Amino acid sequence: MTRIALLALLFACLSASTTALAQEDFDLDAIDAELEAEEEAAARGELDLDAIDAEVDAEDDFNLDELDAIDAGEDEGEWGEGEDDEGPPVLPVFGATTFSATSTTVAQYRFDNFNANVYDDDFFAFWERFEFAMQGEKLRLNARLDAFVPLGTSDCPEGSESLCFLKYDVRLERFTLHYEDDGLKLDMGDSYAVFGRGIALSLRRVDQLGFDSPLRGGQVAHTMGRATFRVLGGAVNPQNLDPAVLRIIDTPADQLRRGFDAADRDWILGTALELKLGANNEVLAGMHHVRTWFATDSIGRENDVNIAGAYVSAPALLDGSLALYLEGNAVFRRQKLASTDPTRSTGHAFYGSAQFQTGNLSLLLEWKDYDNFSNAPSNLTGDSWRFYSAAPPLERDEERYRGIHHSRGGRLQIDYGFLPGPWSVSATLTAYGWAEDIEQDPWDGILVTHVFAKLQRINNAVSGVGWSFDLYGGYRRESYLHDPPGDEVGQWGLDWQVIHATTVLGLVINQHSIELTVNHRQERQLTFDYVNFVRGYASLTWSIAGKLRISPTLNWNTEKAGTPSLYPGLEVRWDFASGSFLRLFGGQTPGGRVCSGGVCRDVPEFQGVLGELVIRL
Repeated sequence: MTRIALLALLFACLSASTTALAQEDFDLDAIDAELEAEEEAAARGELDLDAIDAEVDAEDDFNLDELDAIDAGEDEGEWGEGEDDEGPPVLPVFGATTFSATSTTVAQYRFDNFNANVYDDDFFAFWERFEFAMQGEKLRLNARLDAFVPLGTSDCPEGSESLCFLKYDVRLERFTLHYEDDGLKLDMGDSYAVFGRGIALSLRRVDQLGFDSPLRGGQVAHTMGRATFRVLGGAVNPQNLDPAVLRIIDTPADQLRRGFDAADRDWILGTALELKLGANNEVLAGMHHVRTWFATDSIGRENDVNIAGAYVSAPALLDGSLALYLEGNAVFRRQKLASTDPTRSTGHAFYGSAQFQTGNLSLLLEWKDYDNFSNAPSNLTGDSWRFYSAAPPLERDEERYRGIHHSRGGRLQIDYGFLPGPWSVSATLTAYGWAEDIEQDPWDGILVTHVFAKLQRINNAVSGVGWSFDLYGGYRRESYLHDPPGDEVGQWGLDWQVIHATTVLGLVINQHSIELTVNHRQERQLTFDYVNFVRGYASLTWSIAGKLRISPTLNWNTEKAGTPSLYPGLEVRWDFASGSFLRLFGGQTPGGRVCSGGVCRDVPEFQGVLGELVIRL
C-alpha cells in the first residue's frame, strides 16, 4: 500500500466515523500549550490550595468531565432527559438515572520517527476509545473500552520480536463502581488516589506524559463530623497503550487471576485520616501510611516501600491573605535478592509553602528537602509510569530537572499588579542542590540557580477590540559544588546552562482573535565535552468565535544529530458542539524529555498526519 493510499484511508476513516476515543496523545504542540498555561498560572503566584484539594477529590471519585456536566444538569446531550421528557428513567438499584458517553477516534499515519527501529515507521494506526457512564441517585457506573489497530506494518523477521511491538488490541480498560451516601464513599474497580500533595502517593492521569495508572481494587472513605477516614488497596493498573510510541504494554495483565501473591504487578495498601480544625474549619490536618509491594524485577529482586507522613493545610488565614502548607514523609525501603539477607535504607521528604497576598502584591515561598525519596522500585527506574509519587519540583515543567528524589532548596516568587490597570510583573528565584548518589548530600552535588521574570498585559477588550502581551525570560545554571571526575571542569564549573525567552501577543477583534507565540532556548551542556544547541517553537493561531482554530507551527531543535533541525506543522480544530470537536494535524514535532509533577520521560519525534474526532453524548 502506498503512502498516498494510506493517507487517503486516514481521512476516509475520520469522515465515516461517528465515534471517537479520548487520547492523551503525545502531540508536543498540545503539551506546549498545557505547559504554557501552567507557566502563566505559576508566574502569577496562583497557589490555589482549594482548587488542588477539589481536583484531588474529583480524581479520587473517578469523576470524568461528562459526569461533572451530568451533576450540574448542563449536558444537553444526556440520554433519557430532554425538553419533552418527564425526567430521567428510574432503574432498579440506581433509581433516577442519567447517561453519558464520550467517544474519541484517533487515526494517524506515521512516517520515519528518526530512531534505529525500522519496524515502527510508515504505518497507519487507528485508536478508538469509548467511555460510558450512568449516574443514579447514590450509585455511579463508569466503563471505558479501548481498541487499537495498526495497519501497513512491516513483516517481522525471526529474532526481532522486541522491535515489532505494534499489534492489535481490544480490551475493557477501565471499570468503576462508585457509591456515595451520608458521608460514605465506596469505589470498586479502577479509581485514582492522591494523599496530601501527592508526595507519598499519587495515582492519577498525567496527560503531558501519557500516563494513566489508577488502582484496580477498592477504596472506602467515611466522614464523621470533622474527621474523614480512608483506606484503599489493590494493584496498579497502567493504561495498556502507550500513546507516545503506540506500544501495547501486556505486563502486568489487566486480569487479577493469580490472587494477591502475584509477583508481576505492583500492589498498594494505604490508609489516611483527615481532620478539619478551627472554628470555621480553616485548618486541615492529615496523616497517612502507604505500603507498596513492587513486582519482582528481572533478576528476582524484591522491592518493598513503606511511607508514613502527615500534613497541615491552612489556605485562608488572616482573612484570606495568608495560605500555608507543610508536609513531611518518611520512607523505609527493603530490597531482597533470592536467599540473601535484605538490605534496608531510609529517606524523607519535607515540603512547605507560604503565600501572602495584600493589595497589589503577592509573595510565594516554597521549600523542599527530599532525601532518597520516591514511591518507586528505585529512584532511577526506567519505567517512568511506576513512580507513584509526585513531589513538587519547584521548577516549571518546561525545564528538564534532574535528581528530584535527592534535592534540597527553595523558591521565592514576587508578583505585582498595577491595578486597576491591565499590567503586572513577576520575578522568581529558584536555588537548590541535587545529587544522584544518595550517599552524597544534595548541597555537595550540583547547584541549580534559576532566575526569571515576566511582564504581562491582560486583555481588556473595549467595543470588541483588545490585546494582550506576555514577555517572559530567564537564566538557568547548574554548577558543580564539588570537583567532578575528569579534568574538564572543577568546583563551580558549568554543567548545564539555559538562556530562555518567550513572548505571546494576542489580538481580539469582535469574534476573531490572533495569537502569536515564540519560545526560544539557548543551551550549553557538558556531556563528554560541552555541546551547544537551541530549542524552541513558534505558532500563529487564528480563531473564529472560539469554534474554528487554524494554527501553523514551527519547532526547531539542534540537540540530536541525525534528526531534522526544523519541524513545520499545521493544526486545524473545529469545535462543532459542546464537548465535541474535530482536530487535524500534519507535519513534524521534535521529541525529547518532557516533565510534569516531578516525573520525566522521553518521547520520540513525530512525522506524519493525525486526525482526532471527539463526540460527546
